Amino acid sequence: MDLSASCASRLRCFMTTEKPISRASFFKIILLWLPIALWYLAGFSFSHFYLFFHQVDAFYYHAGNHWLHQKPLYNGEGNGFVYFPTTAALLSPLTLLPLKPFELIYRIISVSILTLGIYAFATHIGTKNIKQTFFITLLATMLTSQAAIFVGQLHIMTTGLMLLAYTKIAREQYWGAAILLALSLALKPTSIILFLLALGIFPKLSLRLLLITVIVFGLSFILQSPDYVLSQYASFANSFHVAMHHDADNPQQWATFFGMLAFYTHWHIDGTPQFITRIIFAGIVFALCWIAKRRFTIHDAIYFIVALGMCYLMLFNSRTESNDYIMVTPLVGYSLALAYQQKNRIAIYGLSTVILFIAASWNLSKWLTPHNNIWINPTVISFYVIYLLKSMYLNSKQLQNKK
Repeated sequence: MDLSASCASRLRCFMTTEKPISRASFFKIILLWLPIALWYLAGFSFSHFYLFFHQVDAFYYHAGNHWLHQKPLYNGEGNGFVYFPTTAALLSPLTLLPLKPFELIYRIISVSILTLGIYAFATHIGTKNIKQTFFITLLATMLTSQAAIFVGQLHIMTTGLMLLAYTKIAREQYWGAAILLALSLALKPTSIILFLLALGIFPKLSLRLLLITVIVFGLSFILQSPDYVLSQYASFANSFHVAMHHDADNPQQWATFFGMLAFYTHWHIDGTPQFITRIIFAGIVFALCWIAKRRFTIHDAIYFIVALGMCYLMLFNSRTESNDYIMVTPLVGYSLALAYQQKNRIAIYGLSTVILFIAASWNLSKWLTPHNNIWINPTVISFYVIYLLKSMYLNSKQLQNKK
């Protein structure tokens, strides 16, 4: 067996059947990597050519380096590095490199994981025209990923991990799903939404997920002095509290539901009312995901759970930035692929508009409202949520008619 045939056969784990992917399809997939690689390398070059461009991957680099030398990870001001100490621990091996090679390799790893996550989701959750689904989903992600990859956001990697995890849930590979979800949470706290949804909705996964999470977070106490690790968790709690308090009191600064509401109505919801609103919508999202799991096929249920979970994260995380919406665009792209297969023109035009508005949100907002650039993304994702709810209703009605 030659190399291409061997590599192709190894991709069967992503397929909906046991039949290995053909050599021709394998080479088509490889060719897709060329524009992807050029896109991300262009982003890397662009972000380093303009010295004024804000790069967040430097925070990860310095945190990993500080972890290796047992230095403080947090500044106590609620900005900069506001992640779990496990983030620094997991990234620390890469920080043995100089900063520039670290940034390049870190980006390559991030885009590789995201692309694999999209491929797995499209090939296993999708049931029709897998190649087309993968292409449209990937295209939507590429169009909206500029800002996130230019600045080196970590959520590119965690989005891929969560897509891979939920694909494994659909395939009843619960140990693999638990490892991926725990790693995603250890890398970035915002993974908590899909982590908790998986924990609460899939009983066969719950104990495995709790066990693996304890192991992943417990390893930090083995890799470094327990006293140092405990002190960093205490510093994280303080920095996180400062950040959340500031964000809750200034909703107009973030691309969230509350920031959107402040833009349209000049009504600022902060403090306790904001917290209560988050809890209410969290309960609604959990209930909808529970209904999807009970009523729909596992493929449809996974699609709705991940899509609704990501939308909730974008709209109700207290510090969502415009470039964070890369986390939800793979789901919008997947929805567009389904609409294209169903020849639903209204949905095709609507979802394409959502993708284009997210891709151009910065430039559009600067042109339309120079004083405010955070309202476009939460607005279009709110419409996407309505589309998801309508899709759930139609799906449920179709199943009832079949019965």
